Amino acid sequence: MRRYAALFLSFLLILCFLTSCGEGESAEARMRAFADAYGGGTVYAPGIPEGESGHADGDFYEDLFGVPPYEIEEYALLFLPSLEDGGEAGIFLCYSAADAMEVAKVCLSRVELIRRVDVLSSRAWAEDAFAERYGRWVVYASLPDAARARRLFRSICS
Repeated sequence: MRRYAALFLSFLLILCFLTSCGEGESAEARMRAFADAYGGGTVYAPGIPEGESGHADGDFYEDLFGVPPYEIEEYALLFLPSLEDGGEAGIFLCYSAADAMEVAKVCLSRVELIRRVDVLSSRAWAEDAFAERYGRWVVYASLPDAARARRLFRSICS
């Protein structure tokens, strides 16, 4: 019986490992990979030196999301430059799965705000904006091709 329990727990551990983002790459590196695969945009992250395009700090995060980044170990955001095709995406590594649940709620609030604002514009694709959690990682996107963004985030977070 113990042997079966040990096998079952081993299987669960492997399953959890395969379904969550690995710890090897930083949020910035993952967002750059996403941006390259999606087709461009400007990546913003705290690791980018101050004064350079893409520098982000806690104030930047707080201005966008309305809360300080307490639950976040690291993050990166992507903004597409054009108003017609513009959009945004984010990836966040949280300290724990519980923190990731809280950050996912914040991201959902951001998605709802984007939807309300974009109802007034010509960007009907904002209705497909999403936020998802992969273990300690949280992603969100409001981009012209949401299905593609989901697939890319899944591949980056597995």
